[in-house]
Amino acid sequence: MQLCERVIIKMVENQDKQHDPSEKAFRAFTDQDFRTAKDQLEALRKQAEDLKQQPQDAQKRLSFIKQNLLLTAYYQNKAQTPHKLLAELQQLYQQFMPHLQLQPASVLLQQHQRPQTETKSLDLPELNTVLMYNCAVMAYQTQQLGVCMGNLTLILQHLDQFELFLQIKSLFLLLQVLYEMRQPEPAGPILALLEAKYLDLKAITHQKKQIKDYQTDD
Repeated sequence: MQLCERVIIKMVENQDKQHDPSEKAFRAFTDQDFRTAKDQLEALRKQAEDLKQQPQDAQKRLSFIKQNLLLTAYYQNKAQTPHKLLAELQQLYQQFMPHLQLQPASVLLQQHQRPQTETKSLDLPELNTVLMYNCAVMAYQTQQLGVCMGNLTLILQHLDQFELFLQIKSLFLLLQVLYEMRQPEPAGPILALLEAKYLDLKAITHQKKQIKDYQTDD
């Protein structure tokens, strides 16, 4: 199974998108103008480090920016240092999410079959879902399957806090890792969960199309 998108870049939010450095950085990154992307991200990093009045929000924003700086440098060097990127992402992970605790995957799959109120997870501001996913992806890319499985188990533990498309990508990656580790037994529950997530995505896509059609009619 070939992963279509090994690393996801997620920019910070800003209402004034025309003058938002994160938008400029994203466009530069998409155009493979990595030097410009890095300059914009460095300006954002300095801004975020200067914010003291909202430490929790500022820390989460800073974690996104630092992650994007690492990804930009990685692609600027033509993706030749995946082990270095993984180590840097893991260091960032420990800096911003040091208290995550693993549970066995079998327990987590059972939790997702129960009512949502029974599933305990961290508050959203404490979780950088993109960083968690990127660590798993880079561990897989460097063939550190045990490390990748540990990251994916943690993702499964907090799956409801992930954006739906990241949930689906994480479950596909989990199936791939289980296949390569010759562990087919958990595949059944994962496939069932993946099917449920796909139906959720299909419903959301349909709703968006209905809204778009309604706006077009007006």
